[in-house]
Amino acid sequence: MILHIHEPALLPLAKMVKELFNTKVIYDVHEDYPSLIQTFSRWGKIIKNLNGKIWLRKEKQFLEYVDEIILASPAINNCGYIENGFIPIVLENFPSSTILPKVDFKSDRGNTIIYHGHIGPERGITELIESISMVAKRVNDVSLSLFGAFRTEQYKKNILLLIHQLGLNNHVEWHGHIPHREIWGQLAKNAIGVIPFLDNPLTRLGTPTKLFEFMAAGCRIVASDLKPMKRYEVDGLALVKPGNVVALADHLVKELNNKSIKELQINQRKIINEYNWELISIRLIKVYKKLIP
Repeated sequence: MILHIHEPALLPLAKMVKELFNTKVIYDVHEDYPSLIQTFSRWGKIIKNLNGKIWLRKEKQFLEYVDEIILASPAINNCGYIENGFIPIVLENFPSSTILPKVDFKSDRGNTIIYHGHIGPERGITELIESISMVAKRVNDVSLSLFGAFRTEQYKKNILLLIHQLGLNNHVEWHGHIPHREIWGQLAKNAIGVIPFLDNPLTRLGTPTKLFEFMAAGCRIVASDLKPMKRYEVDGLALVKPGNVVALADHLVKELNNKSIKELQINQRKIINEYNWELISIRLIKVYKKLIP
């Protein structure tokens, strides 16, 4: 029997099941938790560091009950898996090639921009809205579609108020959260996919799934100049200094005026031929075969 867990909160359960039934345990790690603490905790630096060390100590105590470790990003380290004798298997969050949208690269998507995912201050959404105010003065029919849930109710109020104060009600629309299977149709309607993340411990580690989804949907991509964005080959990727509103606006305008489709076609072929779940899922199958007697 194999127990495959995705949350560290389930490590005590894994310990119990292994002791009772000698179960093989796969620990599938999606986040670098000290980075989460550093990014989202409201405590001061000393308390943040202390909480991070406590979390790492707890995780390390349970590793003796784990047989294999899977990482969503090669940058995730937590309590040091290699140092504790593991050879982690990396399974990136690539999209499935079976659900990719049909893309008409010659269609006119207009001056449209899309962001989808968590909506919080660490994602640079405030700066994105401010940049759209600048873009709208140069591209009068620009539109930004926001899909996703707000991190907090207060931040939702702040962003909706900012949109109103900047006179962007005709340029920015928040659509809320929609099922993931429906996002593909929205991506295929927009010219630019934007990833405006700020520079923080969390965004310095993981490559966002939306980068690959933009590639698959034939979107131009404007993203913050962070190491995870450069981990994979993306043609025509426009990188912007995190938090620089003016630079973000300039790059958005530049990409809205970019009519080349060559890089868009190359990026989608990379998803079809390289960056997709079907090609890397064999790694997971090998792990299961290794653990099954």
